[in-house]
Amino acid sequence: MMLQCVFLIDNQSTFVGGTRHLSTIPDLRHVPLCIGTKQTLRALERGNVERVYVAMDADASMIAQVVALASRQRVDVVRVDAMRALGRACGIDVGAAMAAVLKPEHMEVRTIDA
Repeated sequence: MMLQCVFLIDNQSTFVGGTRHLSTIPDLRHVPLCIGTKQTLRALERGNVERVYVAMDADASMIAQVVALASRQRVDVVRVDAMRALGRACGIDVGAAMAAVLKPEHMEVRTIDA
């Protein structure tokens, strides 16, 4: 499959977001993630997202909503072929319609009282 890239460039020639399609997904198990539609939308609304991965076999209305919000916020959207593959890349045993990579400054730090 051919890699298709579309990037939006501002007048200073810096990357500000875009959409691309990948047939292979990088390992996402070791990056801060939100997995699933509700969590991805919530993180986008808060402005905490660096990149969004969207499975092309997910519901089209969900994809459109997330892509539109990501586009308005100039967040990179990566389209992948299958929910099952995205779920595996995220380290879960089920498919994932979408996942959001969080910005480092917005990572949640949890402490456990012993």
